[in-house]
Amino acid sequence: MQNNDQEILIWRSEYNINNFKIDSEHQKLFAIAREAINVTKLKDDIEINTKLKEIITKLFDYVNYHFKNKEIHENIVNTINEFVKQLATLSEDSFEKELAKLIDGTIVHHIVQEDKKIISWLKANSSQNDS
Repeated sequence: MQNNDQEILIWRSEYNINNFKIDSEHQKLFAIAREAINVTKLKDDIEINTKLKEIITKLFDYVNYHFKNKEIHENIVNTINEFVKQLATLSEDSFEKELAKLIDGTIVHHIVQEDKKIISWLKANSSQNDS
């Protein structure tokens, strides 16, 4: 795996939205993605395939849990669904690149852009209600 792909899977302080519950959930998503990358380093192809299926299922379930009842997150869930459908056809290198792209392009973008907007809105409306 390339260094820049590996760096994408590291939680950074700038991803924090200062909401403990949401930050913890986002960190869990990163941990599951790192698990998937680490599995590709195993020697036995059957074991790799079995573990990857388990981990991707875990990632899919956790994304659905984290994003449930949030209309804005439908696109992310659809993107993960498409990734899962492609799994059988991806080589190891393609898998690592596609997973890194999924994490960076979809999940990190969501955290940095969308969740921070929500927190800003909540703070602004909370301070208006306090006056």
